[in-house]
Amino acid sequence: MEEKTAVHGIVLSSQGGLSLYVSTLAKRSLTLAAEMRAQLIIVVAEDGSGDATSINEAVQLALPGASIIVKPGIYREQVILDKVVEIVGEGERGDIVLSSDSAECILMKAERAFLHNLTIQGSAGELRKAAIEVLDGQLILEECELTSNGSGIVVQGARAYPIIRQCSIHHVARKGIHFTNGSAGLVEDCDIWENGFSGVVIDRGSNPIIRRCKIFNGKESGVMVTRSGRGLIEECDIYGNRAPGIFISKGGDPIIRGCRIHGGSNGIAVMERGAGTIERCDIFANRLPGIGISRAGNPLVRHCQIHDNLQQGVLIAEEGIGTIEDCDIYRNASAHVLIKQGSNPYLLDCRIYDGSQSGILITESGAGVIKGCDIFANVHPAVVIEKGSDVLLRECHIHHGKANGISVLDGGRGVIEDCQIYENAYAGIGVKGPAEPLIRKCNIYNGKREGIIFTAGAGGTLEFCDIHANQSHGVVIRSLSNPSIQLCNVYENHQYGFYVREQGAGKVEQCNVYGNRLGSWFLEAGSQTQRDKKGSWRR
Repeated sequence: MEEKTAVHGIVLSSQGGLSLYVSTLAKRSLTLAAEMRAQLIIVVAEDGSGDATSINEAVQLALPGASIIVKPGIYREQVILDKVVEIVGEGERGDIVLSSDSAECILMKAERAFLHNLTIQGSAGELRKAAIEVLDGQLILEECELTSNGSGIVVQGARAYPIIRQCSIHHVARKGIHFTNGSAGLVEDCDIWENGFSGVVIDRGSNPIIRRCKIFNGKESGVMVTRSGRGLIEECDIYGNRAPGIFISKGGDPIIRGCRIHGGSNGIAVMERGAGTIERCDIFANRLPGIGISRAGNPLVRHCQIHDNLQQGVLIAEEGIGTIEDCDIYRNASAHVLIKQGSNPYLLDCRIYDGSQSGILITESGAGVIKGCDIFANVHPAVVIEKGSDVLLRECHIHHGKANGISVLDGGRGVIEDCQIYENAYAGIGVKGPAEPLIRKCNIYNGKREGIIFTAGAGGTLEFCDIHANQSHGVVIRSLSNPSIQLCNVYENHQYGFYVREQGAGKVEQCNVYGNRLGSWFLEAGSQTQRDKKGSWRR
């Protein structure tokens, strides 16, 4: 009698029953594998020739990790990414269009997703919807083109970290890419252009990396960092924007490194407690100052080239601060550095040259520390201190200018200390009243005219200085000027050591005056300069 056994509901006989069981299982496995393959590779075709006619339908069908191939067509829908999938356009990017006029085209909620070779057209701007919104996870967006009548890409929250590579984001009515609410991400090798607001906005503690992008021809700033935004902006070419190439405000504190910023309004503007580190950038050919700092803006700018701007190289106004260090600032149309309106920056170890106006102009109660700078070959005085300004100028080389080396006038003050001032076309230092600088330990020599001139009621103190080998007089005091001069060496000038006229006054004490070609002193009748008979001090 034949034995029969039931296994998983299949009745097996002793004659060939096991073979039948194995065959049935194999068929079921093949069917399951085919179903899984169908869910792991899904083809979307608008004409019905694929597995789905919409991208969102394909996402719903897909298993996590599936690939969705999108054929050419116009797909009018919102795609909600709530699982790990890959969506790839097949064919020419411009022929594969995803558009939505009622919501975001892409709403990212998954841990990870990948989009490649799509054209994304946001049409829900009137509803304040972006073309893409990333709320969570890592959306990898590569070689896509994006336009929108609202914002382009909005990245929100600390759990969001998109990677956007080799994309073109343009003709967006508002922000091209907006990182907000503590988000991060990487934007790399993208073209971001002709957008209605800033190309990239970073705010509310967000901290993305923007690298090797071209950001240009926007109707506002290229990049805006505000409201405690941070970020690294590296090796980008930022140009032709109507507002500053980079705008930093309200506690924004980015690192800007190795960028070219040109052809816009300001290159970089920092204001309203904005900060940031700007290093190894080339900032040139902007319509307004290359860098503008105001309203407690306080950036660190170092190792930059700032040149050929149509106004100042650096403007620090309205109580701006900032540190400008080891920069080359040259060939700007206005003063290379303008400090005014109570501003108080540090300018350290810079080279400031080839200007059609002054190297540094401090005016309207400006202040600051200028140390270790090489300031030369400017058409107007290398340094001008005026209108109540009070600056510390120390250890600078000021030379080969086409006017005075330094001019102090109209209520200017300040300390000029340990400077080398030489081979300027006019006076090494000109003080025009009312002005009261303290000039100490300077070497003023080889000028084409006077070493130093006090005129129009000027005051001030000159001490511990060497004034020599100038082609006119060493020291000129005229027009009711009244300086205090002590412990100086005045020698080997081509005319007089001291030349006093037009009721010049002042006091000269303990100075060594010798070897001047026309003599030590010329005192015009009526001059009131007090002097001791012989100096004994030598530096």
